[in-house]
Amino acid sequence: MDWNDVMGVTLKIVQVSIRCKNLEKSLNFYKELLGLEEVTRVDYRSMRIVTLKAGSVELELIQGKPTDEPLQLAGRSGLNHFALYVDDVDEMVKKLKEKGVMFIVEPKQITKDIRVAFFEGPDLERVELVAFGPGYPGLQQS
Repeated sequence: MDWNDVMGVTLKIVQVSIRCKNLEKSLNFYKELLGLEEVTRVDYRSMRIVTLKAGSVELELIQGKPTDEPLQLAGRSGLNHFALYVDDVDEMVKKLKEKGVMFIVEPKQITKDIRVAFFEGPDLERVELVAFGPGYPGLQQS
């Protein structure tokens, strides 16, 4: 089934996020060993977040707590979520709620150029809807 047929919009995966026990070690691995280019660094609340360009997808590294264990609900290690780019987060949330999707994070503005919302998939995987403003230095959405 094609998302366009269901939702009437184009969706594509734009970001994979990993909660890291050691951000510097992860940065060294992805930048030095794999050659990914650093795009942004953001401090949001108590988190340090670095995004790297991986082709047409961003890899987001989030500094976790040293005590984080894989699949631990409070402070997950490993894959944190994947993101789907949408033109309008609020409109997409409205459409998905009409289909019964429950959101774990309602739409909110993270920075002046990033608006997000999160829901969980059938296996409790976290899915982010994200819209970037014109000033966002990362992925080009064209």
